[in-house]
Amino acid sequence: MNNKGFTLIELLAVISIIALILIIIIVVSGNTLLISNEEAYKITKKGIIKATDKYILECDNDLIDCDLDWNNNKTVVMAYQLIEVGYFKEIINPLNNKDLKGCLFIEVEKVNDNYKYNINDNDC
Repeated sequence: MNNKGFTLIELLAVISIIALILIIIIVVSGNTLLISNEEAYKITKKGIIKATDKYILECDNDLIDCDLDWNNNKTVVMAYQLIEVGYFKEIINPLNNKDLKGCLFIEVEKVNDNYKYNINDNDC
């Protein structure tokens, strides 16, 4: 007798191999997405620091109307201030898609005509 076709065991083996390949693809693509979101957030933070630097310089030179309260060569710039002057339309955290407007602030310290920046996003 000449039966052509696959046995149940052969079909199960092929389906198992395909399922294993799909699981590997899903895990790898999920990790890649997480890594790319983390990189996007690092880039966002760099952009925030550059905008804050511009904001401080424009405030110090009276180019824009702002109200910085310097205390012991330290001040705080809130994310909403950068949005209000037009540096950003919005600031979104790519890790969780949360709007950072109300919770992110940048601590600025003036040291010998240079500025040090620390982004505080703990509550975001």
